[in-house]
Amino acid sequence: MVITKISIKEQVYEYLKSSIVRGTLVPDTIYSEQMIADELQVSRTPVREAIQLLKHENLVEIYSNRGFGVKAISSADIEEIIEARLAIEEFGIRKLVRDYRSEKGQEALHQLERCIEQTKEAADSHHQYEFSESDVAFHRLLVAFTENPYLMQVSDMIHTKQEQATVHSLHDADRMAKAIREHERILTYLRTGDEPGAVRAFEEHMQVTREILHAAETVADN
Repeated sequence: MVITKISIKEQVYEYLKSSIVRGTLVPDTIYSEQMIADELQVSRTPVREAIQLLKHENLVEIYSNRGFGVKAISSADIEEIIEARLAIEEFGIRKLVRDYRSEKGQEALHQLERCIEQTKEAADSHHQYEFSESDVAFHRLLVAFTENPYLMQVSDMIHTKQEQATVHSLHDADRMAKAIREHERILTYLRTGDEPGAVRAFEEHMQVTREILHAAETVADN
């Protein structure tokens, strides 16, 4: 990959983040700034700046005079991710349910439906990374309805960390199908303005997510 556009730091950041999520960069390995700079044909400065952004998001650790490494996800990380998602996304769900008849609410429901269609297309094509992106987009829409930029920023950071652990579990077609059904169930309750039902469906979805994250952690440890 050769970086050619103006915003070099952002492109290096997105490249490294994608490499972490896809498993190209893995824990227990030290990578040098120079290696990344040579690979992308850029100077070390934007690489160093991108790594600092990733460190802020708890995705990497920096080793003085040695390089950086991908930070593995821990059991504590998993529980904190789920707790944060329950708080943030449930808030978005409650706001959406209470405003679902408005033009803004109907547009949000339409976008959620489109995300589900995209996950189905990705599942049919066995494209786990595209599936993961559409899955995350569904949840980002719930967060977006909070209309709180701070919550959206935290949510983006959380989802990147979660994707790092779960994307490879999406080789399982059954899990893809189940995730789609869980999203459809949430959307059904949202469409009818059933707040308790939508919250319950989301909480059950999060419980399944918790189990998958812990299972992925166990596989990584082995």
